Amino acid sequence: MSVSTAMQEYLAEIYRLSYYSEDDTQISTSALAKVMKVSAPAVTRMVQRLQESGYLEHEPYRGIYLTPAGEAFAKALRDPASLAVAKKRGFVLLP
Repeated sequence: MSVSTAMQEYLAEIYRLSYYSEDDTQISTSALAKVMKVSAPAVTRMVQRLQESGYLEHEPYRGIYLTPAGEAFAKALRDPASLAVAKKRGFVLLP
């Protein structure tokens, strides 16, 4: 399973936004676009890629949220020791 740098950045940001969200763990795509400083269509394309890879779910008009696999990968990005474990489990990180 290949995870590009851009995918890693989105996963990390979605994790951060949902972690600090007081109301819900679902994040709007417009909020993600604003934080990532990209267009809404760019977020939509990445959300589709991440959903196809099994890292998040998207509920139209409700938002996006990380799957258990997406959350585990996002946590691993924050911790080098966990990242080593993720690599051993078959995650391939692309430059």
